[in-house]
Amino acid sequence: MSLGPRARGILMRIKSKDKISQSRWSVHDLRLLHEDAVEGAAEPLSDEELLRLAKLAHLDIEGGNFDRTALRRDVGAIMNCMALLQTTDLHDVSKQDMYAPATGGKGSARLREDVVTEGGPKMQAQVLENAQETAHGQFVVPLVNRKS
Repeated sequence: MSLGPRARGILMRIKSKDKISQSRWSVHDLRLLHEDAVEGAAEPLSDEELLRLAKLAHLDIEGGNFDRTALRRDVGAIMNCMALLQTTDLHDVSKQDMYAPATGGKGSARLREDVVTEGGPKMQAQVLENAQETAHGQFVVPLVNRKS
């Protein structure tokens, strides 16, 4: 699978910004329409393929009131982004660069303190309000038997 000219340009721009090696890049940079996509990528999705993917993802899209053409286009763009990412050669990128420690330095995500910002007893009561059965502030659900 080879890259189309626009996809190749986008990938080079991303690499030149040192975004891939630092695990930082924008999905907007990778959003490709079919005509700009990786050469050899799948043709635009048919309605049947879209329904099959939706079924595999446990999504009910048959009764929805939305633009299927736009959905097929968006799913196709996601698939083209994945095809582009799969063609990216990361052999010269060290694992240390790919998985930068979260120190707040170059290539790492800013961390926040892990604190509860909402909830409490009032929220718990609201959440459990419509439950069929509760015990000790928790939902009671039937046991699920797993066959070995």
